[in-house]
Amino acid sequence: TFGVGFVSRPLGGWVIGRLADRRGRKPAMILSFTLMGIGIVGLALTPSYHAIGITASILAVAFRLLQGFALGGEVGPNAAFLLEAAPPHRPVRP
Repeated sequence: TFGVGFVSRPLGGWVIGRLADRRGRKPAMILSFTLMGIGIVGLALTPSYHAIGITASILAVAFRLLQGFALGGEVGPNAAFLLEAAPPHRPVRP
């Protein structure tokens, strides 16, 4: 379940990255933050296997895929947004 989140990261980077290029960095950031919030809350509220059976496993994997998708879309647009929003007289320090 943990590793499945890494599968959807490239897809999230591609989809949300294209959205950031077309509609702007801020809407892409808001979308990725919202999707990550849904994934986190959904995973936290997923009942146990004992309560709902195999559906719990399916929900856990689905929410992890959503988290991976959102994280893939967060990295590129967020870095670009922060670099674009930085004042020009302040150098970027590692």
